[in-house]
Amino acid sequence: MRQAWAVTVRGNLVCGIERAAADALSANAATPLEVGSALAANFARNGCIDGSYLLTDRGSARTFAMLCLTFSKALVERRLGVIEQLPAGFDRYVSDEQPL
Repeated sequence: MRQAWAVTVRGNLVCGIERAAADALSANAATPLEVGSALAANFARNGCIDGSYLLTDRGSARTFAMLCLTFSKALVERRLGVIEQLPAGFDRYVSDEQPL
């Protein structure tokens, strides 16, 4: 029986990497490419990467979690750069929906 691993993302941050229930998830676990595509689709649709992503093994789950956090770090760094460049007398800053 195959095992699946779930990477849970909330608020664009990884909050869990754990073994998934084998009965419900072993048939649904995906390759890293499939999961990466799901992540991109979530971001395009919702403006965030939140969700539970199922992978086929522990190593892939760990790598995917690191990818998620790298993605979130890039979002934060981009916004930080924009805010750092605001002029001293700026009136307002509102971020775009999808900054990348």
